[in-house]
Amino acid sequence: MIPPVVRSNLTLWQVFQSPPALQSILIDDAGVVTEKQNPLNKDTKAAKVFIPGGHQFYCEKDDFAYTALVAAGYTLEEVT
Repeated sequence: MIPPVVRSNLTLWQVFQSPPALQSILIDDAGVVTEKQNPLNKDTKAAKVFIPGGHQFYCEKDDFAYTALVAAGYTLEEVT
């Protein structure tokens, strides 16, 4: 016996949520750190440091970016 067709008002994207987008990080000349999901081209050009979402970022401990990120409360991992 074939089971009956079940109809629902649910769409596929209500059952399987899309993954969250990763935030990009922008650091301006004053060291202010901003997270944006979709930064505009003008924002990335104006930033002193731009870290695209989902990418590893390497810097030295005395770099401007390192100091700004630690001051903003980020925890960085040392890679050897």
